[in-house]
Amino acid sequence: MTGDSFSQGWRSTSATLFFISLSLIALKEIGGTAVKINESMVSLATTLKYPESDQTLRKTYTGIESLDYGMRHIVAAFLPGVAGWDVNTQVQQIYFLASFFPIISIWSVEAGRQGNASSFLRWTSVWALFYQTVGGAVVIPLWYVLFFRNSAKQSSWSPASRLLDISYAKALFPALILGYLLPTIALYIPFPDSGFRIHQAFIVLWQPSPLYVNLLIFIISTFITKQETTKRANKSQINLKYLHRVYSAGLAVSAIVHIVIMALCISQRLSQVSFVHSLLHVPATERVTLSGSLHYLFQVDCLVILTAALASAWGVMWDLKNFGKADISTGEIAIQMTVSTVLLGPGATVAGVWLLREHMMADKFVKKA
Repeated sequence: MTGDSFSQGWRSTSATLFFISLSLIALKEIGGTAVKINESMVSLATTLKYPESDQTLRKTYTGIESLDYGMRHIVAAFLPGVAGWDVNTQVQQIYFLASFFPIISIWSVEAGRQGNASSFLRWTSVWALFYQTVGGAVVIPLWYVLFFRNSAKQSSWSPASRLLDISYAKALFPALILGYLLPTIALYIPFPDSGFRIHQAFIVLWQPSPLYVNLLIFIISTFITKQETTKRANKSQINLKYLHRVYSAGLAVSAIVHIVIMALCISQRLSQVSFVHSLLHVPATERVTLSGSLHYLFQVDCLVILTAALASAWGVMWDLKNFGKADISTGEIAIQMTVSTVLLGPGATVAGVWLLREHMMADKFVKKA
């Protein structure tokens, strides 16, 4: 790789500062808002009465009071969107969690790379523990710092380093669907549910979904017979087959959700749904309420995470360009990604870039093998 790589030199330093800045901005916004609503959240977790609704929170989820107390905070944060009390909040949550599907897919793939066996990138469960508790917008940009630091090593671009165990690659798709996508869909399926008690349980069960993915990868890969291959090129092509499926699913899911939500906003078929209010900015006047503040927290989380993901996708394309696999300027990359983000959404754009990356790198390995 040349010295002009995104992962090396002053560009690497700039990227590191950019991602750390995103994390600090998120910490400031999320921390400040969390302090403002802390008294209301404590009261809600204690009295079980939501201040802006006649709904009551469940008192027990696990039977362990200290754990249930924390769960009540989490349920209180998600419930306005899951229950659909505010359509704009619900739309934002669905958009956010659908767009996160490609990101958790990327993390799962990178965790399985043979070259990342000794890297902290491999410990996705630890990352998940932190981003589900501290906040995704605070933690996730730091993952990209480590990713590009790791990519700066010449060895990380070797065929052997890029490969995944075949059983692991095969397990990715079903594990991501069963562990993350289906539990996420279950949150927003409308059905008769007095007091939203079942939906509240779904919210609690959804929280460890990234851990479900890891557990399912382990279980499924254990029962998959590994394919006997000796040629490195064949291994690369076998990996590509299963990774193509993973990234295509992420692209399709996030693109469909983006297109449907954009169509709703443009057509005004749901007059109460506003693109700006739902996805970009809750007015300060509405942040005086608990539900408005929670909506704002989700917005900050979503916008920072997707900004980091898009920036990393651009950096990946820059590295491919300097690796000799992308005959395109960095300006053209930015323009094409911008158009894709508008038409298909940020999640689909990120998935598409990583899919393209896999094909380019696999092609490179085949030619070298």
